[in-house]
Amino acid sequence: MTLKYYFKNLLFGLLCLISSYIIWRDNRGPVFLGILAVSVISFLLFPFAKKAMENVALYLVPEDFWHKGVFIDIPQKSTLYIFYYILCFVIAVPVGLIYILHLLLKKRPS
Repeated sequence: MTLKYYFKNLLFGLLCLISSYIIWRDNRGPVFLGILAVSVISFLLFPFAKKAMENVALYLVPEDFWHKGVFIDIPQKSTLYIFYYILCFVIAVPVGLIYILHLLLKKRPS
């Protein structure tokens, strides 16, 4: 993963962080602080989770599959992207940490 990829996708994570803050800002208390803490961590791990999901999808399904059929450019594709980014943000903590661990173990000499 390059720094350009990380910072580009960090912007999407920032959008999700701002959205979660706006949704929960009226609920001041421990729940708000917990959600805000998890959201900040998810914001930082979002690019790793997205990259991990892309790698798994490309490992399981050939690349040409993603360029035909239901994945052609149609207006509903934007809705799918929104759900995909929200899913990446929600599962960013476990998936992002697993992907970072995978990267560290892969770089480690045998």
